[in-house]
Amino acid sequence: MKVQTYKAYTPDGRLDLPLATLAPRFIQSIDRFKEYLLARIPQRCASILDSLIAHTSEWTPAQNRASDSSIRDQLAKQSGLRQQEPTLVRSHLALLLGLMDVDDAAWIQTQPTSVLQSHFIRSRYLPNYLKLLALTDRLPREDAIELMKAFLDWSIEQMPVREGGPENLTALRELQVAFNLHEEGMNWTSAVLGEHQYLNKVTRCRIRDVLIQQGDSELMDVVACYPDFAMFRHTNPSFVLTRTQTLMSGGDCCDSCYHDSRYVEAFQHPSSSVFGDLPS
Repeated sequence: MKVQTYKAYTPDGRLDLPLATLAPRFIQSIDRFKEYLLARIPQRCASILDSLIAHTSEWTPAQNRASDSSIRDQLAKQSGLRQQEPTLVRSHLALLLGLMDVDDAAWIQTQPTSVLQSHFIRSRYLPNYLKLLALTDRLPREDAIELMKAFLDWSIEQMPVREGGPENLTALRELQVAFNLHEEGMNWTSAVLGEHQYLNKVTRCRIRDVLIQQGDSELMDVVACYPDFAMFRHTNPSFVLTRTQTLMSGGDCCDSCYHDSRYVEAFQHPSSSVFGDLPS
């Protein structure tokens, strides 16, 4: 077993992001949510969206930067709901702009904008957290969680498959390592169990550190950590992620293990002692 520990976590990390490219995906997430509600529970859709507007308004940071109404109108046009649900779209857009905390013009510029990683994490995950809060207002908690998981799975399935993606776990692991080192938001140990299986023991995660202070840890785990399973299936339908705990859910590590179902049958997730014996 080949083991390597990475200490990539740095405080106050920054990212250079093409916000003009990200904006449509962020803004249109509200369109996908209504579409899914209408398909699954149409009789509850209106009341859930009312709750979402209320939560969104409550969580929107006070505006510290000058806003440009023309730019906001331009951004709002990226949502197909701007005519049907103007209040919902405006509140969702105000939340995103407030969480990212950059000048409005940055959202339409072609060049990358430097943003704090903590702001990007909140912009990426809190909108879905508020969707889940709205669901818990109108449905039993466990039903709301299962519906949110199904929505996240469905949303990932709708994403286009990237050309030139990894075709085997060696390539996947190399991409993961390069990405996590670049993001500077994680400390982890990687152990290669074989050509078609490896594990990661994550001991520090910036996503957890940012979001755990924001609200309900179980609900945060659903919106921030659960989508990993679908993302790896989407990358390659033969890639399988198994995991029994996360830092977000109160575990002492994220015990993630990856295998390629084309070559590994009846895979057994390693025991907690295997992860415990790995360096932190």
